[in-house]
Amino acid sequence: MCIAAAIVGGAVIGGAIQGNAARGAASTQAQAATDSANIQAQSAEKAAAAQVEAARIAADSSLTASRESNQVLRDQYNQNRADSEPWRTAGAGALQQQVAGLVPGGEFNRSFTMADFNKDPGYDFRMGEGTRAIEGGAAAAGGLLSGGTLKALTRYGQDYASGEYSKAYDRFNNDMTTRFNRLAGVAGTGQAATAQTAADGSNTASGISSNTMSAGNARGSAYTNAGNATAQGYLGAGSAAANGMIGAANAGASGMIGSANALSGAINNGLNGYMTMNMLNRMPTYTPSYGASTTVGSYIG
Repeated sequence: MCIAAAIVGGAVIGGAIQGNAARGAASTQAQAATDSANIQAQSAEKAAAAQVEAARIAADSSLTASRESNQVLRDQYNQNRADSEPWRTAGAGALQQQVAGLVPGGEFNRSFTMADFNKDPGYDFRMGEGTRAIEGGAAAAGGLLSGGTLKALTRYGQDYASGEYSKAYDRFNNDMTTRFNRLAGVAGTGQAATAQTAADGSNTASGISSNTMSAGNARGSAYTNAGNATAQGYLGAGSAAANGMIGAANAGASGMIGSANALSGAINNGLNGYMTMNMLNRMPTYTPSYGASTTVGSYIG
């Protein structure tokens, strides 16, 4: 019976040792799975944080570039405006003179008068030269103050005035047209400068708007990517943690099953040994040729 007890006890002890070893291995596996999950989760969170920071830097860089580009556009517009200022100022002054000359009684809006005719420099010169010629001829003939001389002077003055009036009128209109056109040319230069300034302003506003919209889109895209990266990071961390917990649970369950199997096997082995001993003890006795009778079990017991 002592040997049987030893067999059973040894089997149970061995099973207990195997069970403890299985539980220890399972605990180690579970801890390793948990540690691995934690490391993966931390790595995922750090990667997400790095992507968020990179997105923030990219968004800030895009905004800075947009502001610098907008400032360059503003500076260029201001320079163009300053460069065209003299032409715009001259054009505005010429336009004011045109408008003032076109009001009733203004320089470009009045009729030709005798005063204008008499002030015509060509008429005065030619009239004076003709009169002196007549008077010189009469003086040479000794009839400067004669009636014939006066008639000649009168006839010459009337005939010349009649022919020169239309010429003086044309010269008057030509002079007004020339002055008006000159002012119109200067005003047109100012108008062109003003139109160019307006076009520059429109282009500048369009460029600034485009830069601002591009920067806004870039920032929105960057933050969207950052949000997606953060979400993916947390999903990855959660998945890693879940997988780690499942792995730890599986390892624990495997250890407990292994421990139970080891103990159950040990008990079964002990019982089998004990039953074998009982069967041997119950076997019939035999008498050896050299000694007293005995049982098979007695050699074992």
